[in-house]
Amino acid sequence: MLKFEQNEIKFAADSFANLVKNKDNLDSLEEGHYKIFIEGIDDESYSNMVTVIENADKVNEDYGINKMFIDELYNSLAMGYWIDADQEVEQVRELVDIEEEYFTIYEKLLEVVRGEDIE
Repeated sequence: MLKFEQNEIKFAADSFANLVKNKDNLDSLEEGHYKIFIEGIDDESYSNMVTVIENADKVNEDYGINKMFIDELYNSLAMGYWIDADQEVEQVRELVDIEEEYFTIYEKLLEVVRGEDIE
């Protein structure tokens, strides 16, 4: 089970909460790429995000919650896009203007995908 720092969990849970809120309020979003992205959140991802938000304190303890958390980092926070493109952390940092926690989480996921030894 991949372990996360509390600030990383908070960042992701807050990001998921924002996505859920926007999905619930699609009519209030302006037309464009972001609205298309939000419309593309499927029921499983939506449900996973809600479960993770409600159980953020269990991300490092419960295998099922941990798996949902990682799945939604990959899908809903688009880390899978960068992983699939084999982008280094510094390359992503140059392209994405977001909190540092995004990059520390991404680095952990990238290490796992690459089979590197992580703590």
